[in-house]
Amino acid sequence: DSPSDAQPGWHDEAQGLAHDPDHWFVTQNKGDKTEATLWRIPVSINLATGVTCNVHGVSCSRLSETGLYPVYDHYGDPDYHEVNGVGYVLIPLEGREAGTPPGVAIFRADETLRFLAFTPFPVQTGAPWVAVDAAGVLYSSNFQSGGLVRRYRLDWAAWYPWHRVPGRN
Repeated sequence: DSPSDAQPGWHDEAQGLAHDPDHWFVTQNKGDKTEATLWRIPVSINLATGVTCNVHGVSCSRLSETGLYPVYDHYGDPDYHEVNGVGYVLIPLEGREAGTPPGVAIFRADETLRFLAFTPFPVQTGAPWVAVDAAGVLYSSNFQSGGLVRRYRLDWAAWYPWHRVPGRN
């Protein structure tokens, strides 16, 4: 229940939480949707305390900076996945207009939170969450799925070389 009455900054309309060994990744949809934010917060920081972008190792990336806004304006519950020592945050996105297919946006999980790619889920009408298993298979569903969970195969090997970290691979 913590931080029940706190105002830590990331809390307002938080949509989901993921983590790697060193950081929390929080998605947040605020107010007019131009402020939808992906937060990267060191695990050493108490989540009940106030956090600010670009202070004490906290990084932020706004949906409006990806080029996907205003067509897409809603972050969902994210997941973290690592390929060959490089971390990625995958975030489900939903659009403003009826008929806009939801999809998944992929960001680097480093301090840049650089937006890398987006792909739609053409057969889904919503995308409140995504999950990635150890093999890199992506899962998602609609809000009211009746138990139906969709599986998507991402070809990590095909696009991974474009995102190498100098000196690490």
